[in-house]
Amino acid sequence: RSGMAALRSPLTPQEARPPASIQWRAQLTPKMPRGASVTSSWELNRSRRNQFFRSGLDQIAASRVAVFILAGSPDRRVGRGAPPCCADVGLVSGRSPLQVFCERLRRVKVLAARHLEKSVEFDAKLKEQREAEDQAQLERLERKMQKELARVQRQAALQGVGGAGDDGEDEADIIERIEKLQRLVQSKHLGSGSDSSSGGDFEADCSLAARRSRGIRVPLYIMCNQDNLREVTEHMQDHDYFGLSPQDVRLFAQHRMPAVDERGQVFLEDKDRLALHPDGSGGLFRVLEDEGVTQELKWHSIDLVFVASQDNLLLRVADPTFIGFSVASQAPVAVKLMPK
Repeated sequence: RSGMAALRSPLTPQEARPPASIQWRAQLTPKMPRGASVTSSWELNRSRRNQFFRSGLDQIAASRVAVFILAGSPDRRVGRGAPPCCADVGLVSGRSPLQVFCERLRRVKVLAARHLEKSVEFDAKLKEQREAEDQAQLERLERKMQKELARVQRQAALQGVGGAGDDGEDEADIIERIEKLQRLVQSKHLGSGSDSSSGGDFEADCSLAARRSRGIRVPLYIMCNQDNLREVTEHMQDHDYFGLSPQDVRLFAQHRMPAVDERGQVFLEDKDRLALHPDGSGGLFRVLEDEGVTQELKWHSIDLVFVASQDNLLLRVADPTFIGFSVASQAPVAVKLMPK
């Protein structure tokens, strides 16, 4: 519900400003593609941010979001010989970056589940309110019909059948109005009966939504390089995927490309062998096709992809506010930055 509201209310010109209007700290305005815009989160009011947050939770609860972690860096200095995403990077808890990301992803799924349950509770309360209003209207109709019947009985006792009423109405008009009220009351009774019979279906829908909220699927894809793929896989398996379902976690290796220096000269690993290096974050799009991930996303109706790097410990994995903002902006790509 809130997600569709965000789609119907895209970003305003005040929220999506052209890059030239931003006071950049750099000497020159960064070059951006045509049609790009910049939005400052601290300039959005609280209600707007809450709208984005609820919209993002809607997308997560609908299992339309996937998370990609780029862990293909060959630099092992941070991890003291181990892949950076699996190493102790100095946190007080001693957790690895992958553990931090997985636990935050689990937390987001819990938030989405609670959001979905609140939506179901709201629908249930709204249905109860409508049923109470229908019941009150039905009781008013029944009281009105009883008054008409009592009026006819008094009239028949005083004047006899076939006489005129005290307000000039004859018996045919009174009987016709009473029959109309009876038909209306009967239709209301039938309507309330159909509502009560569908109450079980509604409760079944509520329980189904609750079961679905507990089974929200946000697949996690981890792109490694060909040297650390085995280590990262063993790290995830040894820790039972940090509470995530193994079916929702997939690891794959990115491609390699020849390593060159600043002048374009190719490095050699040996006299007859080129030195190969991971092809960088941009290689994600190529490996998605080669590994069949794109088709897998289409099969599961996932059209929102959250991509992040392994070295960002402040990362809000599958940030609902950012996802809701991306949906509202109706842009194919959105990038989240912070000033340094």
